Amino acid sequence: MLLDPPFLFRALVASEPGHENAAAFLAHLDLQQTAMIVSSLFEVELLEVAEGLARPELVDAWLEHLRSSSVHTVPLDGVLPGATDLVAELGAPASVAVQVVTAWASDVPAIVTTRAAFACVDGFSLCVSNDTLDAARALRS
Repeated sequence: MLLDPPFLFRALVASEPGHENAAAFLAHLDLQQTAMIVSSLFEVELLEVAEGLARPELVDAWLEHLRSSSVHTVPLDGVLPGATDLVAELGAPASVAVQVVTAWASDVPAIVTTRAAFACVDGFSLCVSNDTLDAARALRS
């Protein structure tokens, strides 16, 4: 499964709405030894968020998660050309396009996300939060 950065932030940052459910789902994936994929873009975004929130422990929490789970990081250089094409073709936000192309390149069956925008692209299942479900269904229909 590809883990979208907003989902990961929700799982890592206790003050995020829906944190408890996201953290529990991430723990469930880990306990099931689910192969998890993240784009290296997430690590850059994590540093930015941790600095902006003055919460350097977020980086430590992520590094600890990496040590204890089956997470593989996909480098950006292999997915950027496809992401650029997807932005041009669908008008998808760049951050969504990077995640979609990473999912395609990694041949994952699903994306875990908090963003309905992924429903515009076929080829994988979505694991979304309750607050995103209706919007994702509307986009998929």
